[in-house]
Amino acid sequence: VFMNGWYVTALLTGFVGSLHCVAMCGPLVGALPVGRLPRRQRPWAMALYHSSRIATYGALGAVAGLLGGGLHWLGWQRPLSMSLGVALLIITLLQYQQPGRWSVSGLQRWLPRNTVAGFAALGVLNGLLPCATTLVALSG
Repeated sequence: VFMNGWYVTALLTGFVGSLHCVAMCGPLVGALPVGRLPRRQRPWAMALYHSSRIATYGALGAVAGLLGGGLHWLGWQRPLSMSLGVALLIITLLQYQQPGRWSVSGLQRWLPRNTVAGFAALGVLNGLLPCATTLVALSG
């Protein structure tokens, strides 16, 4: 099997980031109100939750890939990346703001709902939570 540097980097990011995922998203999955659903709906709700979360990651990756490819084609990727990186550092140093406040409020709104559609919404919101591992993968 041919393995280039990007595949090795992605594989290592997944292995290293898995502990982060268990510690950060594990409690979110543990808090899902699966027990409130009828037994026959539980597997479907969890499948919908995870598939919507994974689909959100896939959509974010597609957008990042298309945007990065377009910027690279125009010759703007490197200067824009460096400028935005510096801007993020300055914003971080100057302003303290709770990241993902809108995601957390969305999770709080959908968590008490005992519907299968609610699990899909929770999966999408979990996929949109600010996460260092996801941001590293998207920046690649």
